[in-house]
Amino acid sequence: MSFFCDILLSVMPSKVSKGVSMVHLFNISVQNNEISCDYTPEHSEKIGHVVVDTESLEVKKVEFSAYEYGKKMYVAHVRQKLEEIYTSGKTIPKETAVIWY
Repeated sequence: MSFFCDILLSVMPSKVSKGVSMVHLFNISVQNNEISCDYTPEHSEKIGHVVVDTESLEVKKVEFSAYEYGKKMYVAHVRQKLEEIYTSGKTIPKETAVIWY
């Protein structure tokens, strides 16, 4: 797990065990009308990869994390966060996380 996730967990350790879910996005990049990243769900080290088209904001390619067991709920959060990052006009971060209840 990355240093970034360790910090998040130290800030809210009691919440993690009480129904809080998270996904860590890293290696975020924008190239050739695409924004992409690697991701790890929860406390897993099983990496997935998502590519989103920057014009349509639709997912173009997915390599699901083996952690997902067919649920595939993490990719929806990854796509939404990539859209938010791209459309914000701010500097693209190297990594971020999405936390939800």
